Amino acid sequence: MTLNEYLNLKPSELKQAINEFPIAWIPLGSLEWHSLHLPLGTDGLKAEAMLRNCAEKFGKGVFFPCRYWSGIDTMKFPYTHEVPKRGEIKFFKRTLEQLYGMGFRYVIILTGHYPTSIVKILQKATQWFMKKHNDAFAIGIPEYYLLADIGYFGDHAAKWETDIMLHFYPDLVDLDILPDNYEHIQRVKELGIMGKDPKIYSNAKNGEKAVNLFTQRMIELINEVVERQNSKLIINMYEAHKKKVKELIDLKNLDPAMDVLGMEEKKDFLKQAKWMIVDRSKGKFEEKSINKEEEEVD
Repeated sequence: MTLNEYLNLKPSELKQAINEFPIAWIPLGSLEWHSLHLPLGTDGLKAEAMLRNCAEKFGKGVFFPCRYWSGIDTMKFPYTHEVPKRGEIKFFKRTLEQLYGMGFRYVIILTGHYPTSIVKILQKATQWFMKKHNDAFAIGIPEYYLLADIGYFGDHAAKWETDIMLHFYPDLVDLDILPDNYEHIQRVKELGIMGKDPKIYSNAKNGEKAVNLFTQRMIELINEVVERQNSKLIINMYEAHKKKVKELIDLKNLDPAMDVLGMEEKKDFLKQAKWMIVDRSKGKFEEKSINKEEEEVD
């Protein structure tokens, strides 16, 4: 099918698309370092391609442009853009309300950039929206929320993101540029790779499998929500994933978590935690002077 692209629609065409079926498809990305082998727009490219695949299979709705300039809690690496978390929850609540005012009753938000903070913000905003409007439904997730059973719990520039990029954009991926035989903490600190080594584990077939399974499950979920008109289906999906994460992180048996995270030794947990909490924060963007300037302008 030919998607109804919001950017290209005239008012009468948008109204017609909403009347046909009031569903909005919204991908989110970031402008962020994704190691040496992936493009800086990986998060958005990935989210847009995966959500576009869903929209085309579903066959209805309006596809919105990807939001790139919104990366919160991005990796502290070169060529990366970051914005403060302040105001993000308000932005998504306001966006959902405006979409409701246009006539949309189903909103699907897929974020390819997924620090814990943005995932929580999306879940809070969508649940607030559904509580306020009993005739409207919104999903806000990263792709891995529907793929935990195949071992995908989210990574950064590692196996899974590279798999998906190899499936959609093979010409934008250069695995040969990555060094060989790096230890886990070297991959994290020097390359920004958090997860299984993509040079060893990534291939396009894995990406195709993940994309097809995600598409199937997303469409099944949407169809069930449409049929039953029940927001608990979405909330239960959120909770089911949280439960799977808790099951994965078992201090009595760290092997499954180590496998998912691409760690070779248990001490890698401590090394990565130290880097993320202590070392990485040294390069954190300083906002105080900018905030002061904003107050003066206001």
